[in-house]
Amino acid sequence: MERLQESLEQRYENREPDELADYIVNTHHKYVNQALPEINGLCHNLARLQGDAYPELIEIAGLFNKVTAELKSHMLDEENTLFPYIKQLAQVRRENRHLGRPPFGSIVNPIKAMETEHFETAKNVQLIYENSNQYTPPKGAGSDFKILYNKLDEFEKDLKEHIHLENNVLFPKAMELESEMWRTH
Repeated sequence: MERLQESLEQRYENREPDELADYIVNTHHKYVNQALPEINGLCHNLARLQGDAYPELIEIAGLFNKVTAELKSHMLDEENTLFPYIKQLAQVRRENRHLGRPPFGSIVNPIKAMETEHFETAKNVQLIYENSNQYTPPKGAGSDFKILYNKLDEFEKDLKEHIHLENNVLFPKAMELESEMWRTH
């Protein structure tokens, strides 16, 4: 994971915050929006059909419901509040204009909320990982288990990259940009 983080930071260090926000929406949010219904369907189908024999499936389905609700609300907040403000900051800097304070006071406030939500979602994904025996289907399990666990593994990898990119690349850049804008105007 450490190599992935270094690579992500290097890959995106020269991108402007508004470009990063667009990239996250067009890549990670798009993936999440496509993956959630598919994985949810697989989780609930498998839990319904094989939950008696494999009770962990019921737990996994419940946890994925939480992840789905968390991410839908979270991404909506980012796309409707935080990211538009980040894009506005970048535009104002390019045009060398003055920007008043946003209704939320400082970008630090929504960022702290987003980071808390990232932590909660990552915790639930970790519980899915543990309940699925690290995405290892039980011996003799059918292809439906393998498909679900492969999708969950893929989802977790994307989510880790998504969260890392926001927490460690976009958010620090956005906070610095806002600070710079307030210092110069």
